[in-house]
Amino acid sequence: PVKAVCPQIRTLLHELVIEQKKNILMFSFLGMRNGTVPKRFKVLRGIKKSKDLGRLVEYNYQKRLTIWSRKDCNEFHGTDGWIFPPFLTPEEGIWTFSHDICRNMRAEYIEDLVFRNIP
Repeated sequence: PVKAVCPQIRTLLHELVIEQKKNILMFSFLGMRNGTVPKRFKVLRGIKKSKDLGRLVEYNYQKRLTIWSRKDCNEFHGTDGWIFPPFLTPEEGIWTFSHDICRNMRAEYIEDLVFRNIP
């Protein structure tokens, strides 16, 4: 069975699977990543409005996506995840766009924490 399965895995998941030894495969979601972003992001600098700092306005030279059936799902919300505007409130949450899944994601504030006596 291994002889039949391993070639299929190598073919279908060639970017996710690394062969360590003969028929011993290592699997990694991020193994093929090298830290660079595959497409171009255009973000605002927040010069006119500080709330616009980091706001994503284009991805891969497109002002919106075209892959989702709902219009609001194709619009960009928030930043590219590298920088966030100042003075955010807990109620606003943090919106980012993930190019890996072509989706906007929202992080919500839950509570303050103290870690090793650091608030």
